[in-house]
Amino acid sequence: IPSHDMKREFLIQSRLKPVYDLVPQVIALCEDHSVIGSDFYVMERITGEIFRRDVPEGLTKEDISVMATSMVSGLAELHSVDASVLAELNKGPGYVTRQVEGWSKRYRNALTDDVPDGEVVMRWLESNKPEDVASCIIHGDWRIDNMVFDLKKKSLVGVLSWELATVGDPLMDLGSALAY
Repeated sequence: IPSHDMKREFLIQSRLKPVYDLVPQVIALCEDHSVIGSDFYVMERITGEIFRRDVPEGLTKEDISVMATSMVSGLAELHSVDASVLAELNKGPGYVTRQVEGWSKRYRNALTDDVPDGEVVMRWLESNKPEDVASCIIHGDWRIDNMVFDLKKKSLVGVLSWELATVGDPLMDLGSALAY
């Protein structure tokens, strides 16, 4: 991850931790490139389990229910945090438009001969994108493998990977979470 992203993620976690307990506490940011060749930060270790794509053996229906419920409630709690703590990331109204335009541009720039051009889908998205419904802090990559669970305590104990967090439309955050 480029240096700028490390500083940004460190800032986001530093600002959110006091108001959103699921953020790991950041300890220090190192900008001395002689250490490992780029900026990096150190954060607390959160003890728990991180699940990937496949459901591991031994999980009960109750465990899965705890995971699902806590993921949804954790996202709702994040969306309820006062977005002024990340005011410098707020680009104002038009988050959905910026996302549709930005992802379409990235797709076009990465296009190779062996994939469809996607123009029909991109035109549809441009013509049918909804207006922003609200503005709040969003995670941007809310998925199970960015969550740390303590199933003995029946809870979500941490959320990782804050590099995409920003101020934007909560339905975009929910939509990308549901896509996973």
